[in-house]
Amino acid sequence: MTPFQAYVAYLAVKTHFTSETYDFFKYQGKVAAKVATFETRRDRNRFEKLSRKPDPLMFLASNISRNPGAWIGDLVSSDEAQANFESAKKFIDSFSYVMPEQLRALPLDQFASNFMLDERGGVPAIRAMRAGKISMEAIATIDGVMSFNTLWTASKDPTYVVTRMQVKKYGQFISRQIEPAALAKAMRSVFDEDGTRIK
Repeated sequence: MTPFQAYVAYLAVKTHFTSETYDFFKYQGKVAAKVATFETRRDRNRFEKLSRKPDPLMFLASNISRNPGAWIGDLVSSDEAQANFESAKKFIDSFSYVMPEQLRALPLDQFASNFMLDERGGVPAIRAMRAGKISMEAIATIDGVMSFNTLWTASKDPTYVVTRMQVKKYGQFISRQIEPAALAKAMRSVFDEDGTRIK
């Protein structure tokens, strides 16, 4: 990947996570970007650093999903950004081990109930994610296959609007790297056919 391609990827991933209508995969990562504009940027060297990362696209997705307003300079030089990327790669690379552990961390014994609005107006799985008990990658993987986020639109909590979009958009990146059969196998190891946790 060239620095200019890294710049285009940054713009496309950022637009993917900040726009309801732009879909990185539908538009194949294309955005209006010109080499001449890129050449005038003072932060070109940051895109050079990004282009040398092992998986620049996943690096961007794993970080911009958490902070859609992230500046490229903060991303390529931040230990936190590197940790987010490594966590996402570990999740994908060790999926068959990590996902059952993540599913066990869901707070309710009925699988689907973890992803539906409860009487408090929140989603138990999202509360568990915010408490650090389950990763955003796990929630995004499940949502990428099952689209539970469509059930969250009735929430009165304004943070769910942002969370819903982050999970939905990140799920598009994560679920492309996970076989649906692997998710089904992980789910069967924790929940039985009717969705009840196996004791």
